[in-house]
Amino acid sequence: LEYIVMDGGSTDGSLDIIKKYAEFISYWVSEKDGGQASAIRKGFDVASGDILAYLNSDDLYVPGALPMVGLEFVKNPRADIIFGNTYRIDANDQIFMEHRKTPFSRMGFLYGGYDLQQPSIFWRKEVYERAGGIDDRYFFSLDTDLLFRFCLLGANFKFIRQFLSCFRVHPESKTSMLNHIGLAETEAVRAARLPFPYESLRGFIIRRASAVARTAYYLAQGDFKWFIDRIRVRL
Repeated sequence: LEYIVMDGGSTDGSLDIIKKYAEFISYWVSEKDGGQASAIRKGFDVASGDILAYLNSDDLYVPGALPMVGLEFVKNPRADIIFGNTYRIDANDQIFMEHRKTPFSRMGFLYGGYDLQQPSIFWRKEVYERAGGIDDRYFFSLDTDLLFRFCLLGANFKFIRQFLSCFRVHPESKTSMLNHIGLAETEAVRAARLPFPYESLRGFIIRRASAVARTAYYLAQGDFKWFIDRIRVRL
């Protein structure tokens, strides 16, 4: 395992923690950067591993997630991207929601009928480089843009029915405070990448068909009760 830490010149004690664990870190830097996307891209540029992923400072991997994912890549040599389930946690590490996934739908993802959670996604360095890497023009939707390019390359996505990470939500988090920017950037990604408009009839049909397919998968893999409970919460 190769750990790379890109810190944007924090003054909250992060640097002390980095230095405490420096002997276990392959590379680290603490300096003012050009934003999240720029920092992550620079981190990947120095990475020497075959499998890449990134974790934001609020989020966590579940114990054993990285060896589990590494083994799955060995067992599935044709897989370019491996992803799993995600917990949502609060500021006190308490789980308040589960994001359970199903086998991937490329067109469903492109047209809003399927979603992924960034902390639980891992990909081969080779497909990352073919896709052109992180686009540092994006402040919020850097992961969406990268995944769109993976899809358009025809990359092979592999789902494992395991919880791999915890995505933290709290009042000061980027997701909570700047969601409007994310929505605008996602619209820009769609306009730039999609083969036909998101709001077209074909796009609508894909979204509906993907929803039906996911419902069937949830039933088949034993997650149907969770799925029904999730619908009740939304209603």
